[in-house]
Amino acid sequence: MVLLIVTKLFQSSRRRRLLMRVGKISTWNEIQIYPHRIAKMVHANFGYGKELWAIVGNTNDVDLELRSFKAGLLIFPRPHTSDVKKFCEMHQIVMADTMVKRSCR
Repeated sequence: MVLLIVTKLFQSSRRRRLLMRVGKISTWNEIQIYPHRIAKMVHANFGYGKELWAIVGNTNDVDLELRSFKAGLLIFPRPHTSDVKKFCEMHQIVMADTMVKRSCR
């Protein structure tokens, strides 16, 4: 059981480093500076826990190799849900939950 948890943590940190390398990670502060670029906010789980993504375009296309949205930025660390809801209401940004198929794990 402990080995499974350690393996999962290692895989998720490796994925975050890869997403950072390709420019797919942003902080909450950076998202708040440029709200006009965000089309919607999406809660998704690609097998690494619940993540918050800022989608730049109007499409939800998924990159199966990176397990990420092609036109999205992972917000890391994830802010409080209440802060995200207020931000979305203030800037009229759609907030959604998305289910991702297990096959993309």
